[in-house]
Amino acid sequence: YVLTASRDGYEPARLDAVDVQAGQTVDVGTVRLELKRDYPRVVWTDPADGTRNLMVTAELVVKIKFSKPMDSGSVEKAVTIEPAPNYKFYMGTGAHPAADDRTAVIVFSNEDDAHPIRFNTLYRITIARTASDQTGLGMKQDYSFSFVTGAPCIIRTIPRDGATAAQVNNLNMPISIFFNTRIRPDTFNRNSVRFRPRLDADPTFTFDVDPRTGWTIARIFPMVESGKDYTLTIDRGVRTSTDQPLSNTPFTLRFRTEKITRELLPPPEIR
Repeated sequence: YVLTASRDGYEPARLDAVDVQAGQTVDVGTVRLELKRDYPRVVWTDPADGTRNLMVTAELVVKIKFSKPMDSGSVEKAVTIEPAPNYKFYMGTGAHPAADDRTAVIVFSNEDDAHPIRFNTLYRITIARTASDQTGLGMKQDYSFSFVTGAPCIIRTIPRDGATAAQVNNLNMPISIFFNTRIRPDTFNRNSVRFRPRLDADPTFTFDVDPRTGWTIARIFPMVESGKDYTLTIDRGVRTSTDQPLSNTPFTLRFRTEKITRELLPPPEIR
């Protein structure tokens, strides 16, 4: 049998597998009901539990929302992350732009080369029940969620995709491609980078290193016409420094160059 006991204002109690034989009296001991309390709980996380292919950038921001204002010190002590990254914890109004008394923010960082944000990795975050609200009431049970990071990829571009007045030229305004890894420069060339319509001359390529992360920034200096639509495609031939393909190639960038008008000056006056 299953024995349940309940009363208004109390949490119900339940005893499973109570063995009662015919003609016998069974003593189950004291059944204690706990006062019903408004235990704090996690109401949502960002990323959500089960998220996959989460893009790795210089910082990975995780937000945890609670049902009540929390004691930030107890929440920080209750957090465990596997595998262990380099991170900072923020909670409370003013601690971080996304943090407040109900929202904890965990920022993974690539500042420590020994503990980088890993590609293709399942991260599990657990908040132990010792995390308490501002009255000292802890959570009723532990809470865990997980997400999986993605593979190396292109994370952003200048100009952005769809730009309608892109300032691009072959002198001092290149197209910038930002990666979240080091790439092999010899794989980023006119064979793996194509323009439509075709350019009158091959573009020039240069490479920089992000000083914070060591990741590659590729610069493309194309000879383009003003006020014209272009499509740039980066194909699967681009490889990381460890010879891995990127997860989001072929990658397409569409933009329209800025329209440059030349004002005609009147002929000089001859006296």
